Amino acid sequence: MAGGLVESVVAFAAGAILDFAVTASPYQRRFNIRAVGVILMIVGVVGAIFSLIGVVGTGARRHRTIVDDGQGNVEMTPTSREALMWSVLEGQQRVNGTG
Repeated sequence: MAGGLVESVVAFAAGAILDFAVTASPYQRRFNIRAVGVILMIVGVVGAIFSLIGVVGTGARRHRTIVDDGQGNVEMTPTSREALMWSVLEGQQRVNGTG
């Protein structure tokens, strides 16, 4: 997820350079470099938002508690995603009569 954030910042920076730092003739046709710059900045901002949502959204789900009682018995609590998948599977088994 952090890689997506870096790519978004690079896209935004490239767009800002094309929009603000590169000069082009106002009479040029078919290819507007300032429009490309604005589009890259928009893509960079949207990508950064989605990357941050992904980082924040999955950060809590990856937490797992491991308990060792010292006698070789280890218990792990499932992540939120695993617990959700297990509850869905159990519900399907009850509906199908296989569980």
